[in-house]
Amino acid sequence: MRHFFIIIITLFIMIIPNFSYTQTMADYCQMPSSIGTPVDPNLLLLIDTSGSMGWCAYSSVTSGTSCDNGTYNATTTYEGYFDPTKYYKPVNPSDGSTYCDPSTSNCLWVETTPTGSPCTRTCTSWVCRSSTFGYDYCDPKGTHGCSSSKYACCSSWSLSGDCNVDTGNYLNYKYMKRIDILRWALTGGRPKSCNNSIQTCDPEVYPNNQLSCDSSGCELKTSDGMLVKAP
Repeated sequence: MRHFFIIIITLFIMIIPNFSYTQTMADYCQMPSSIGTPVDPNLLLLIDTSGSMGWCAYSSVTSGTSCDNGTYNATTTYEGYFDPTKYYKPVNPSDGSTYCDPSTSNCLWVETTPTGSPCTRTCTSWVCRSSTFGYDYCDPKGTHGCSSSKYACCSSWSLSGDCNVDTGNYLNYKYMKRIDILRWALTGGRPKSCNNSIQTCDPEVYPNNQLSCDSSGCELKTSDGMLVKAP
């Protein structure tokens, strides 16, 4: 008789429904009773637009285009519009290829591969002048077809080798202002075409003929007017 009851109880246990319960994410993601209607996250970003944002980002220089005051450290990484690991050369913004002098013009800096050859500057055109004022280089009077009373001054040059080729790391140190670093950190930099509209400022809307962008990247413009081609 005892064995009979054991068999009955065993069968009963086997055929009853399984009432086991497992937890779901709802058990852990309940809203506190103190909160009423949920509110979407909101962020208020206040940006400093005072004059000090025009100061150099990596040196104590507070005016002028160049920030180089002799404190550059090649072992320090300086971030900005230029890629710190690449090399750049200045070219004429109008054609993107001919030489541009960054000391006198707002050039377009483009990525390049150094040749390892020193910069060589060769005069291609001479003019005869009674004074050397205003010229970078003049030969003595009576040379290059000039009379004995005139200096021969160079009016145009051809360049070869690595002329004004610099690392992006140094160029960030030299040209980045505080406002440029802020724009770079938030949006990647300000396109040359930007006039405070999405169509001219946001590279995400490319292709768009209002943007200073093409298939190889965008031309960014620093607060001092220097142009950088960024991929």
